[in-house]
Amino acid sequence: MHERIGGGVGPDREDEELPAWLAEELLLAMGPGRPRREYVSEASPDHARRLLRRAENRDGPGEVVGEILQGALGHHIALITKPRRRGPGRDATWCRFYEHAFLLEGGGEVSLWELEHNLTSDGRLVCEVYLDEADAEVAADRHARALGVEL
Repeated sequence: MHERIGGGVGPDREDEELPAWLAEELLLAMGPGRPRREYVSEASPDHARRLLRRAENRDGPGEVVGEILQGALGHHIALITKPRRRGPGRDATWCRFYEHAFLLEGGGEVSLWELEHNLTSDGRLVCEVYLDEADAEVAADRHARALGVEL
């Protein structure tokens, strides 16, 4: 793997160590763009309710989406291969994207995009939920710019 990404650091060089987060990012980057959905049918409306309740963003999906998801027949959660992390150790800034896909009666589907991050002035963990993947990306970039960090 080290040769494929340009060498430099590897098992033969004990004086340097790979950052702990790099292995995870490499594994995610090697996987397929979107995993095959395997819906869990238990407690899907409850999962939707908990996800929407945790969301701290004011521009979230809203009550209508919450009502629609009360009839969800299944859900699938996928970590999207866009983890971002900058900085070493406990003070690192990071964010992750998750797609929460809900199967509706009649075969329809609704996806909610979760942005989980610590891009806050105090570094606390925050959950935001959007109806669109692009909106989640824009929010992550907006939070990073406000802190003066590049993701």
